[in-house]
Amino acid sequence: MARRAIVLSVRGTMSVQDCITDSMYKPVLLNADAINMPHLSGAQLHCHAGVVTATNYILSDLNRHQILHKVFFGNNCKMDDSTLSKSAPYLVGETQTERESWTLVLCGHSLGAGVATVLALHLRRVFQNIRVWGIEPPGGLLSAELAASCREWTVSITHGCDIITRLSGPCLLKLRRDLVDALVRCKLNKFSLLMRMTCAPDSVEESDLLLEPGCEAHEATILRRDFEQFHVKQIDERPLMAAPLYPPGRLLHLRRKSSGKRSPTASIRDMYEARWISAQELMFQGLLVNETFFTDHFPDKVVAVLSELALMS
Repeated sequence: MARRAIVLSVRGTMSVQDCITDSMYKPVLLNADAINMPHLSGAQLHCHAGVVTATNYILSDLNRHQILHKVFFGNNCKMDDSTLSKSAPYLVGETQTERESWTLVLCGHSLGAGVATVLALHLRRVFQNIRVWGIEPPGGLLSAELAASCREWTVSITHGCDIITRLSGPCLLKLRRDLVDALVRCKLNKFSLLMRMTCAPDSVEESDLLLEPGCEAHEATILRRDFEQFHVKQIDERPLMAAPLYPPGRLLHLRRKSSGKRSPTASIRDMYEARWISAQELMFQGLLVNETFFTDHFPDKVVAVLSELALMS
């Protein structure tokens, strides 16, 4: 039988409202039965609150207009209203055979990749042949058990030092701690630091800027102590801030080769390599702040690299 697929693409962030959705990081619980994963009913299945909100909107829209029903089964298909709900909709077709002959492919970039994954969690109970391709999904998307359960049907792709795929509550807390540590150990005043980093950034060593740990001034020690007390109190009051969330499924990292200074004429194939990486390893690396960590998230960048590397296989 020829391969037949319906592709549902979810766009990424494009508006101020989408930015608000992105910022709704607070993890919320998902019902294991609602996403047809009763074997995980005892686990804490957390998900990015903004992605859940966007997913519920799309589910409601799909059901209201019966889009997938009409595409898969024609205009004469019927929906079973008794099984329809916002959180766990059923899409009912004419025959199981017809349904199983198609593959439903969901894809998206950034916020769209996160929504596509959570959307698939709901639709899998009806469309058994489902695949998700997530381009640079949010790093703080799913709890560990839920992210691992997506491995059979989800592939996530991250590019370079992309900030979004590495972004989560624990990673931001680690970045804040690192910034405070650099502040209390810095040898230079702000003007001298700016001049050094602007005029000769490649020649600056860490030892030129930072004192050895434990050698900072008394005032800096007090600042560090006050910050640690604030940090502990904040986590006690809002424990979900430190809840570890991960990108979903299997994770393919389009990584720059560390081969020293690159030639201006070097091709993408010479500069990059693709390797599988665990979500835990990626999140352990944390946010890698450099000159490309923001632009690495642009979809045209990752598509260009992915296309070139695909030609090599």
